[in-house]
Amino acid sequence: MRMDVILQRWLPIVIIMAACYGLIFSADTKIAGDIQNSDPPIAFPADPADYKVPPLPRDPFQLGPKEEPKTDAKTGEPVKKREIDPASLLYLNAIFWDETTPMVSINGKVLGIGGEYSSNIKVQTITQNSVVLMINGRPVTKFFKD
Repeated sequence: MRMDVILQRWLPIVIIMAACYGLIFSADTKIAGDIQNSDPPIAFPADPADYKVPPLPRDPFQLGPKEEPKTDAKTGEPVKKREIDPASLLYLNAIFWDETTPMVSINGKVLGIGGEYSSNIKVQTITQNSVVLMINGRPVTKFFKD
């Protein structure tokens, strides 16, 4: 085989191998230098009683400390929590008017007369544009808005 053919085939392989060897060699010296210049290993106390365990993070499934009731800055009296009116949480979606069996959709739940939205909310009467609900024993009228 001629020498120029051998050089054409093997020269690129030899160059790649030399480059890889140079990279590996330089990486080895860099790692060795890093090890020599690194921080000393962590020293643990000789007596195990001197070793303090770091505190664990808070358990997310345990309730935290009980909050103190908030007080008014001017009077110092406890601030009462504002009660939410249950009627304000009810949205009248639709009224399906029929003289014999009218129905209403409240928050996506379809009910007839006497139907219960929850244990304390019942449908009392349904008209073409309003619904009378019994909420905690008191009548509340909700009007349908187009």
